[in-house]
Amino acid sequence: MIWRLIRVGGNVLALFLTCFIVGTGVGFNLGEITARTWERPAQIAFSEGAAGIGGGVACILGPILYYIILGRRVSFEEFAIIVASAFIGGSLAGLAGSEFITPIIPVLVSAIAATIIKFQRAGSSLPQ
Repeated sequence: MIWRLIRVGGNVLALFLTCFIVGTGVGFNLGEITARTWERPAQIAFSEGAAGIGGGVACILGPILYYIILGRRVSFEEFAIIVASAFIGGSLAGLAGSEFITPIIPVLVSAIAATIIKFQRAGSSLPQ
């Protein structure tokens, strides 16, 4: 019983750490892209804040996608597709220079990508 709790706790901790590290990286890079025309000190400060926000949001969104939408089954390829989709969508929003829309787009795109993966896995077509 105790070994099961340790294993489950380790899995949950690994999920949170992975989500935090990936979210921090994506947030920092999107902050750099969004603030690319600002003066360097302001750009770094904005990117650091974006990294913190990205890590925090990923710790909330990651477990929701993993446990609820994907049902605790995700391959490395599916994980990479979700992260890359969020990064590309956020980068395009960041290139537009909108510091208000940029954090919303990766969240929406990653949720959409996970939902599409879930439907493809089930073998059904997307809702019309």
